[in-house]
Amino acid sequence: MRSRKPRYRYTTLFVVVFLINCLPSAEPMQALAASEPVAKPNIILINLDDADAEMFSDSTLAERFPNLHQLAGRSVKFSNVHATTPLCGPSRACLLRSQYAHHCGIRVNEPDVQASYGFDGGMRSYVERGHASDDLSTWMQDAGYHTMHVGKFLHHQTLFMIPEGWDDFYSSVGGRYFETYRITNRGGPGPYSERLAPGIYRTNAEAADSIELIERQANAQNEKPFFLFLNPFGPHRQQVDSGEMYEDKYSHLWPDATPPESPSYNEADMSDRSGPLKHMSLISPYSHEYLATHFRERLLAMKSVDDMVGDIVATLEEQGLTDNTYIFVTSDNGFALGHHRLVSKGVAVDRATNVPLLVAGPGIDPGRSSHLLAHIDIGPTIVQLAGGSTPSFVDGVSFASVIANPENAAAVRDSVLIENFETRTMFGAEHEFASTGLRLKTAIYVEWATGGREYFNLSRDPDQIENIYSQIPLSNKQTFANKLRKMKSWAPASASFRKPYFDLEPLEYPYTLEGIAESAVSTREVRIAIRDLTTGKFWDGSQWSDAFKQVSATLAHPNAMLTTWKLPLDFGDQPPAGLAKAWVWGLDWSSTFQSPESVTFRLGKVTSRVTLDSPSYAQCFAGTVDLHGSAVSGVQPQLEDFELRIRDVNSLEFWNGNSFSRSSVYLSAQRTPGSWSLSATLPPGTYRVSINGRDLDGNAFDVIHRLFHVDP
Repeated sequence: MRSRKPRYRYTTLFVVVFLINCLPSAEPMQALAASEPVAKPNIILINLDDADAEMFSDSTLAERFPNLHQLAGRSVKFSNVHATTPLCGPSRACLLRSQYAHHCGIRVNEPDVQASYGFDGGMRSYVERGHASDDLSTWMQDAGYHTMHVGKFLHHQTLFMIPEGWDDFYSSVGGRYFETYRITNRGGPGPYSERLAPGIYRTNAEAADSIELIERQANAQNEKPFFLFLNPFGPHRQQVDSGEMYEDKYSHLWPDATPPESPSYNEADMSDRSGPLKHMSLISPYSHEYLATHFRERLLAMKSVDDMVGDIVATLEEQGLTDNTYIFVTSDNGFALGHHRLVSKGVAVDRATNVPLLVAGPGIDPGRSSHLLAHIDIGPTIVQLAGGSTPSFVDGVSFASVIANPENAAAVRDSVLIENFETRTMFGAEHEFASTGLRLKTAIYVEWATGGREYFNLSRDPDQIENIYSQIPLSNKQTFANKLRKMKSWAPASASFRKPYFDLEPLEYPYTLEGIAESAVSTREVRIAIRDLTTGKFWDGSQWSDAFKQVSATLAHPNAMLTTWKLPLDFGDQPPAGLAKAWVWGLDWSSTFQSPESVTFRLGKVTSRVTLDSPSYAQCFAGTVDLHGSAVSGVQPQLEDFELRIRDVNSLEFWNGNSFSRSSVYLSAQRTPGSWSLSATLPPGTYRVSINGRDLDGNAFDVIHRLFHVDP
């Protein structure tokens, strides 16, 4: 044990959270302990990654996570807190800015990919928009705090820099638990690059850094309180092949752990849905094995997070700060692990939006609260407790009054806006989950961009099983729709491309332009202009014209705020002579619009493509596996790059042709003009085959994933 240090002159607010945002100013601690002397608290915010609310159930904490269980025993436990865009990147940006994603502008995990529909995301955009100089970190500096960040920062962290709001910045980059790359200002102004030594587990390194920073600042001569924003990677899945996602010392724990039973798990009947979930396939028996494995991996990753919390609490006690420490625990988003047939976040279901939140500290009586809160409310609460102030642009509101009196405090808000802007891929298939919705205290209302509306009464249907939109009164439907428009009244109509997405991308047959449109009022029309860059002529829908022409696209959800659109192109015997350029405009009923998006594309006489004809999805083999398909290129029936991998979904090891390996291994398929094939003799198990590559002209084809099984 470390020797006890003198009590730090400032009280401590220990915030273990998974999301943050802004709120109005107030004297620190006023709401919680008005009779106590006003003193600035230290604040520690722990923001977990993909920790669903069920992981913080009373039984799970008691059985598996003793430190979090002890913390929960002296906390107010909030059960109705929701991430406004339940996806890592935008959720974290919205947390720091205390804004909805449509205001913050960071809407997707990664920009410049087809799944993002052209929406913005990532750290570079966050910085270029000026957010890094006006967010939670700078608000806390303005309130007189020494600010410290440890762990995951923003998604797609491609900038080698130290954001100006952080006095200490120890950022972990990427999706691995071991040999993690880091950007820090350790020992100087930085930035400096680091990589964890082999065998060092990411969560443990971040815990050690946090403890060192707490001890250093507790004994600093600058007399500043500190704000520590701690972001462990657990229990997010491993994103690269660099070992397990948990420590070896815990590999023996809970071998029989399986997801708790729930009516929404592999939901039997989804015919009542009107959105994309209606078309989700039932989870196969073999996929259940993978889900059980990943459920256990998540628990084991959380075991180290629990250790981290215990070590930090012990450090605060050794520093004499326990009695003056507030602790908030939450997550950047929830996670559906088989619920509603999903393995995902970023979708308008409670399993994805609902996040845990514990709040413990002096003056707080243990209890429970069902107050409706948004994750963007956490930042304003912290700033208020710190005695600071937030800018007028914030969407979050403080819930300090609820912390002080969870049973009798007035409601903080009557609804939370839920936004999703990108597609998600599951079991090798892409799903368009873009939507706008309202989370009410006991209900959910959703408008899907692909068409359809849904409403769930959670008082009667807590598992979100029965869509009763068709049964509610017209007046209620209008109220919900108007509420959505009021919450998103911010900008003129806009539209963007999804296919083609990149300039010079070949448009495959059948030729169809696709994209998404958005408007706070409602999208009335999407217009596209197409110009042959060789002749300079415009396409009018049936022929080329010297005059400027526009063609109207088909909207999946007319008059909605968010809708996908498509425009089939039948050029007949009049295809563009070479490159073509397309512009897209979105128009609302006020006839306002933003500058058009544009993309340059070309048509291929023959589509470049690769198919996987065998195995079919979840096909079973006995011993020898026959994989084959076609390979056709628009240049010639040959491929320049062809990469094929087979991976055991339980051990996560790769087949090298003779045995399994932790390292990624590409197999050599037999290729003939127009086709490919591979035979492999595998032991019993469940496997995933993936194929990707490009042709001699540089045309890349979509990666194909397919599960299959080998029976004994």
